[in-house]
Amino acid sequence: MAEQSHTLGPWEAIRVGDLLAIMPDPMRGRADTFLGVAIIQEHDGERSPRRVDANASLIAAAPELLEADEEGAAALIAMIERYERVDAPAEDRALIERASKAYAALRAASRKATGGSV
Repeated sequence: MAEQSHTLGPWEAIRVGDLLAIMPDPMRGRADTFLGVAIIQEHDGERSPRRVDANASLIAAAPELLEADEEGAAALIAMIERYERVDAPAEDRALIERASKAYAALRAASRKATGGSV
């Protein structure tokens, strides 16, 4: 796993008045516990409160999503490398091609999420 430059997770969305604050999990006992990761205004004229809540939940899940992405990508590349060495039937080759495309998409998403550091 690449060295993390973002605030360590897990994060959670906490309502503070009409704002949603994305905060590191306060139970982790880190020195940065009370520093927010992001603030989301609930009503910006275009988004419904439900959409803002959904966006906050997605942002709060980012550290776990990135970790799962990296674990999934490692598993995919191991599978791809293993099955590329055997004379696989056509349906397996199609699955390998699909896994290769998924791996490329995972890597692109990780690069975007980490500012290109993955």
